[in-house]
Amino acid sequence: MDSLRKLFEPKSIALVGVSRHPEKMSHWLIRNVVRAGFDGSVYPIARGEEEILGYRAYAGLEQLPGPVDLVLVSVASKEVKRVIQEASGIKASVAVILSSGFGEVADERGKALQEEILGIARRSGMRVVGPNCLGVYNGHKNLNGTFLAEPPAHKGKISLISQSGAFMGVLVNEMNSREVGLGKFVSIGNQTDLRHQEIIEYFGNDEDTSVIGLFIEEVKDGRGFLSVVERVSKVKPIVIFKAGRTTAGRRATLTHTGSMAGDFAVAQAAFKQAGALTADTTEDFFDSLFALAYNHDRLPKDDRVGIVTISGGPSVVATDFCGEVGLRVPELRPETQEKIRGYVPFFSAVSNPVDMTVGIPLSNLGPCVDALMSAPDISGAIALNWGWDVTEFAEAFVQARNRYGKPIVAFASENPKVQKILHKNGILNFPAPERAVKAYRGLVEYERVKGKRVSRRAFNSKPSRRIGEIESGKHSILNEYISKEILSEYGVPTCKEWLVQRVADLAEKAEEIGYPVVLKVVHPGLLHKSESGGVVLNVGSEADLVKAAKGLEEKFSQGVLFLVQEYVKPGIEVIIGLRRDENYGPIIAFGLGGIFTELLRDISLRVCPLSWEDAHEMIQEIKGGALLKGYRGTPPADHDALAEVLLRVSELAVLNDRISEIDINPFILRGPDVKAVDALIALSSCEQA
Repeated sequence: MDSLRKLFEPKSIALVGVSRHPEKMSHWLIRNVVRAGFDGSVYPIARGEEEILGYRAYAGLEQLPGPVDLVLVSVASKEVKRVIQEASGIKASVAVILSSGFGEVADERGKALQEEILGIARRSGMRVVGPNCLGVYNGHKNLNGTFLAEPPAHKGKISLISQSGAFMGVLVNEMNSREVGLGKFVSIGNQTDLRHQEIIEYFGNDEDTSVIGLFIEEVKDGRGFLSVVERVSKVKPIVIFKAGRTTAGRRATLTHTGSMAGDFAVAQAAFKQAGALTADTTEDFFDSLFALAYNHDRLPKDDRVGIVTISGGPSVVATDFCGEVGLRVPELRPETQEKIRGYVPFFSAVSNPVDMTVGIPLSNLGPCVDALMSAPDISGAIALNWGWDVTEFAEAFVQARNRYGKPIVAFASENPKVQKILHKNGILNFPAPERAVKAYRGLVEYERVKGKRVSRRAFNSKPSRRIGEIESGKHSILNEYISKEILSEYGVPTCKEWLVQRVADLAEKAEEIGYPVVLKVVHPGLLHKSESGGVVLNVGSEADLVKAAKGLEEKFSQGVLFLVQEYVKPGIEVIIGLRRDENYGPIIAFGLGGIFTELLRDISLRVCPLSWEDAHEMIQEIKGGALLKGYRGTPPADHDALAEVLLRVSELAVLNDRISEIDINPFILRGPDVKAVDALIALSSCEQA
C-alpha cells in the first residue's frame, strides 16, 4: 500500500518528456500539475531546457537533487525502457507511463518491450501504472498528473479507475457540468503491473473515498478481482461500466450453455455476484455514481418509494418506469392519504403518486411532503417539478430529508431556484424522470448488497472417482450415461437407465425399469441426440422397443450403444450448464430448457462456488421465472430442491478441474420430483486443467 500512497500522495514528482510549448500534449502534463497547485517538489525532465513554467528543468532523472516518489513518463515508446531504467536507478516508488505503443497494438515488439519494462521495475521494487494511460489525479492533495484538457472543477469523494483515458475525459466533463466533485482518479491502461484490484483495495481504506467507479475493458486475474470487490463492496459502493460486450473472438463451444454465456454476460454476472452495481450505459454509470455519492450514508431500507409531483405526466412516466426496474410505488395508508388531503386541493391525487398540483398553498408544501416522508411504508422519494420555480418546493424536500434520513432524488426542470436549493443541500437532480428512477434503484440495490448474507453448503469433499478412471492425457466428451454417473456421484438426481450394447438385451432392462421407457442412441460425436433423431420417447411395449432399436441401428449404423431409461412425466424443463472461463473459473448457468433454450436465451449466470443465496437468486431472476410457480396445471417447482441441485453442480465443477463444460438439458421439475433427463460433460486433459 505504500506504493499506492505515493502514487496518490507524492511529495515529489518528476515529469519526463514534458515540453514548454503549450500546443503539445506533453506540455499539458506539467501545465496541469502547476495549475492544480501541487505543493511538493516538481522536476521537469527535458533535454535542452533550463526552465519550464517556473521550475528548473533537468536533462535526466539521475541529475535530480533529491528522491522522487512519482515519475510521470511522456516520451516516445522506444525511449520508455531507458527512462524506467533511470527511475529504477534512483529508487523511485511509482512510474506512470502515459506513452502508447506497447501491448495495446498488434505488434509483438510492443508487447515484448512492455514485458522488459515490467522486469526492470520489479527488480528495483518500483510499481508501474500503464502504459497507454491518461495519468493520476487526487483533488484532495492538489495533484493533477494527467493529460486532461479540462481539469475537475469540484472536489468530492468519488474515486475512479479507468482503462480508457478518453472516457475519463467524458466523465470529468459531466461532473463539471453537474457540479459533482471528484476525489481520486487513475487511468491504468494496459495494466502491465498495477491492476484494478489493488487500487480498489486502496480506495476501500481511503477516508476521502465514499464511492468507487470502474470503467473496465479487461479484467486480469478475475478470481483475485472478484475477491477484492466482494470484500470492499460491503463497506463502499462499487459501480462498474464494462465495455466490450460484443466480443468477436468468442470460441466455439460444445454445449448450449457455452454458446449463450458470452464473455460480457459472464463478466456482468460475476461483478453483480461479488457485490458491484453494473451500469448498462454511460448515463447509467454517471447517474449511479452521483446518486451514491450523495446518498451512500442515507440508503432506503427497501424498494418502496414515494413519488411527489406538481403535474401528472412526469409522475405517470416515473411510476411506470419504477415497475419496469423493480421498484414498488405502494398505495399510501388511508391515514396518510387523509393527512395529505388536508393540505392539497380537492382535485389532487393523494394515493401515490402524490400530485400536489400548482394549486397547493405554498405554506402547505412542507407539511404535505412531511406527511409522505414520515409514512412508515415509504423508504424514500422521487420529487418531480417542471416549471414551477418556488423555493418552498425545494425547501420542503430538504427539510423532510433531513428530518427522516430517507433518500430523495429529483427531476426538476426549468426552475433554476429550485434546482439551486436542491443541489446546495445534496439532493441530486436528473435530466429525465426515468434517470431519476434508475438512480434511485441503484440506492436500493446497494442496500441489498450491504445486507446480503452468504451461507455455504457442502455435500461432497472429494474429486470424482469416475473422472479419475478416465484417461488423463486426452480431451474427452463423455457420453450421456457416464456423464450422469458423475452427476449421481455428487447427488444430482438422474432417471433410472441402462447402457445396452445388444438389441436382444434391451427388453430385460426395460422390464426392470418399467414401461413406458425412452430409447436413445449413444454414438461417438453425437452430442445433441434429439436434433439428430436419436431419441424415441414413450415406448410402451417390448415389440415397440425392438422396432425402435432396429430403426436407430439402420439410421446410425451397426454397433451403436443404446440407452434405455425411465420415461419422466412432463413437467417444467430447465437447463443447468457450466463452462470453465479462463479468467473467472467455472461459470454455472440456469434457464428454461427444452425448445426455449436457444429461442429465448433466458439464462442467469454465476461464478462457482455458489452460495445458497446465489442459487435462489439465479432461479428468481430469469424472465421465465413465472413458469416455475406453476402454469396451466403444471405443479410449481420446488425452489429449494432446485437450488440444492445448482449447488451440487457447482461443487462438482469446483472439485474437478478437468471439467470444461456441463450441459444438463432438460432437467425436469415436477413439484418435489426433480431429475436430469439428458446430460453431457466435457473434460480437458490434465495438462490443460
